[in-house]
Amino acid sequence: AQDQVIRVGKKVEEVPPKPLEKPTVRLASERAGGALVVNEETSQADLYYHVTDPDNTLQSIRLEIYNGQELVKTVEKNYDGGVDGSLQVTDLQHYVAYQARLSYRYRTQDGQADETVATLPFEINPKSIEFNRVSKRELFYRDQAGEFQ
Repeated sequence: AQDQVIRVGKKVEEVPPKPLEKPTVRLASERAGGALVVNEETSQADLYYHVTDPDNTLQSIRLEIYNGQELVKTVEKNYDGGVDGSLQVTDLQHYVAYQARLSYRYRTQDGQADETVATLPFEINPKSIEFNRVSKRELFYRDQAGEFQ
């Protein structure tokens, strides 16, 4: 009576979950204007990026603007799907050496992780012409011989 079979069935093996694939965010440098587009007239900078996220683990993308080691502005965008995107920073000062740092946050099996994509230096230098010590204004024209009158 000791050698009886109590339960008949199949042994259940626990299969470990497939590890989540890490998303990638890269600068969209193949654009005509490049990944970082600085507009001197409106004192703003646009940063364009490209996302690959096979397991939908990307949570947010963050753009931080630094003046040396000092954090000046932060723009964070929750990721809502899509492949290409951009972040815009406005109200920047002229003639200041800035650094744009792009990073992203994604979900892992243990919680969350942050990763920095790139740091790009830039400056907003508006182009203007300044005339000093002007005493006289005249209009010139070119005659048929090609000489100025």
